[in-house]
Amino acid sequence: MAKQYPLDVMILRDDEGRSLLSKGHHPVSAFLAACEKVVTDDPAAWGLVRHQWMRCIPNPEGGVEFVEAREGSRGAFPVTWVCDYDWADDAARAAQGGET
Repeated sequence: MAKQYPLDVMILRDDEGRSLLSKGHHPVSAFLAACEKVVTDDPAAWGLVRHQWMRCIPNPEGGVEFVEAREGSRGAFPVTWVCDYDWADDAARAAQGGET
């Protein structure tokens, strides 16, 4: 049986903006409702909610970074996430066969 992850939203920040992420593949409506509890603006207006696989790698500053991974690869776990900057939405739309 696949591992179950609780819906626990984290805020990730980088030079481009913010991402909201939870380990596990969660229903979009439940994920957005949980996101509304941790940010003041409307996460539904941010962009596309995505289900992907990621893993954590150490960064030079002593923290960790979330990077895309293949399902089943070492250290990979499922995530539900959304970000507030455009490039990820463009890439997601292109991957889903839409226009960017």
